[in-house]
Amino acid sequence: MESPAQTIPYTLDANGIQLADRPLRIDFGRTDHSTMTAMTKLTGQPAQRQVGCTNGLRALTWRDGTVLVFDTTEFVGWVSAANGSDPRRTAGLSCPSPQTL
Repeated sequence: MESPAQTIPYTLDANGIQLADRPLRIDFGRTDHSTMTAMTKLTGQPAQRQVGCTNGLRALTWRDGTVLVFDTTEFVGWVSAANGSDPRRTAGLSCPSPQTL
């Protein structure tokens, strides 16, 4: 039986991602490759889904419902999953009309 992957708590804010238990951040403008690697470490798994957006951006969804948005080379936005009574939130650029890649 496989044990669940270890996760690192984080919060989403106006400038990107703040790790909850340390002063490290993943800010907008960070390269797509390093952001995807860091998010995989935070969530314990790689992105589950990638879609293209009608505005030329890409959106990757992680298991916890967090969506990170990238332009051709950089992290440019996020969308949080709605969680119980907490509404869905966004910061930076978002992905209108996603298209499956």
